[in-house]
Amino acid sequence: MNHFMFLALSIVLGASGQVLLKMGVNRIGSINLAWPQTLVTLMDVFTNVWILSGILCFVSSMILWLKVISSMELSTAYPTVSVSYIIVFILSVFLFNETVSIEKVMGLVFVAVGVYPLVLRYDHKVSPSKLKLWLTITDYLKLLVMPKQKCSLGRGLGI
Repeated sequence: MNHFMFLALSIVLGASGQVLLKMGVNRIGSINLAWPQTLVTLMDVFTNVWILSGILCFVSSMILWLKVISSMELSTAYPTVSVSYIIVFILSVFLFNETVSIEKVMGLVFVAVGVYPLVLRYDHKVSPSKLKLWLTITDYLKLLVMPKQKCSLGRGLGI
C-alpha cells in the first residue's frame, strides 16, 4: 500500500471520528464541565459507545498518520488533511440534517482547489504543463475572489 492510501485512510478515520463524537454528544446532551457536574459528565462521555468509537478512530488515524509522515513531506501531507472538512460536511448534512449554504460550499471548493495541486506536485509522474495549467486556474479563481490583488503563484515556481 503506498503512502497516499495510508494518508487517505488516516483522513477518513479522522473525519469518521468527528462524526462519531457528534453522534455521542447528541445522545448525551449538553456537556457541563462546571464542578461538581464534571465527574458525571466524564462518566457519561467515557461510557458512551459513540464517543469511544470516535476516540478509537482518532487513535487509528494517528497511527496511520505516523506512517504517512515517516515517508512523506509534512508540508504536503498536512494540508491534505483538510479534505476531511469536505467529508465531515457531507456526512453532517446527511446524518445531522445540518444546513448547506453557499458560503460553506464555496469554502469547501476552495479547500479542494488548494489541496489538488499539492497532491499533483507530489506525484512525480505529473508533467509540469499540467501543474502550470492548474496554477493558472487557481490564479483565475483568486482573481474572482480578490480582484485587487495580483496572483502570480505559478510564475515563481519556474514552470
